[in-house]
Amino acid sequence: MNKMCFFSVFALYVLIFAACNRSTEILSYVVIPAELRPQVREYVLEKTHAGLEKMILSARNNESVPTEMSFLINIAKNLYGSQIPARMDSRAVLDAFESRQEAFEVIEEYYRDEIFRLFCRNMNEAVRLFNQNNIVSHSVENTFERSKLSFHIVDQEATEIFNNYYRSNPLTTFDEMGTLVNPSIVPPDVIIIGVFNKDAYGLLGQHRNPDGSLRFVAIKREVGLDGNHIQYASIEQGHIDGRPEIVFTLDNEGGNIFYRLTSANILRPMAVVLDNKIRSQATILAPIKDTVRITGFDTAEALLLAEMFGADTSRFRNTQRNTPQLRERNRVICEVEAIARKLSREKTRGWWRLLEE
Repeated sequence: MNKMCFFSVFALYVLIFAACNRSTEILSYVVIPAELRPQVREYVLEKTHAGLEKMILSARNNESVPTEMSFLINIAKNLYGSQIPARMDSRAVLDAFESRQEAFEVIEEYYRDEIFRLFCRNMNEAVRLFNQNNIVSHSVENTFERSKLSFHIVDQEATEIFNNYYRSNPLTTFDEMGTLVNPSIVPPDVIIIGVFNKDAYGLLGQHRNPDGSLRFVAIKREVGLDGNHIQYASIEQGHIDGRPEIVFTLDNEGGNIFYRLTSANILRPMAVVLDNKIRSQATILAPIKDTVRITGFDTAEALLLAEMFGADTSRFRNTQRNTPQLRERNRVICEVEAIARKLSREKTRGWWRLLEE
């Protein structure tokens, strides 16, 4: 092996090692092949469902925590804080979670991390696990046409009206083709669009509300600006809080259009629509022209949005750091969430009993 080849291989191992030691938020983008992600998600979700059902059955029978679910004990203790029950059996562990959804998400995250680490340690073993011979080819989701990218002002009042109607009529709001059955429930100058994002497996899907219903937003039918006016884009890490910032530059005509649009809609949300799907939203805080910085997204969302604009995000991916600002921010968020959980914990204990047939 010559010296150049040796350093190339060494650099590759360094990159993989770095990816495997980052948060799982971006592991699926770095480690797992795109064609395997649907199988990984299906495997993890099935295992999560089975694990949670086993815990619920064990709790109803007043049994100890099953060995394969013992990882939940320490998680439950952290949720209890200083008020840890004397006996950490299945009932006590499930009582630490406010709802079935919260327990499901914690178990799913554990199993997802487990699979991502497997891909980091041994790619061949992971591929065999998911039976490579049965892989179905999937198109690359990040490709796009600029003409299909557009900015629209969100109609908040129409959104609220639609969501109230949809919650009351979930089965009759749309026909089998996804068309609004009764268009008169919203003003004629708006359209209803679904909100989509990538999940922890790197797969695109429609976002759901806290009650489990699909999320839709009413946007103005008129296109505020389309992607043909974007010259180029980049992604940077914020100097204050370390969160990613997406920077895009408009051509002269686009800058003038966007300035008029944003000047007339201060403090109103704007949606970024791609292929008839809302991919992100942001509140307009000031008139915008020429060069624009968009914040408020987590790493995975920012990477996806920047790549929509044609940005080369490889440098950002390779230079990301877990900054002191991010660690402090995450610590504060965790403390606030822990306090909120403790305040509502007593009201929600025993949810697993209510699920019994």
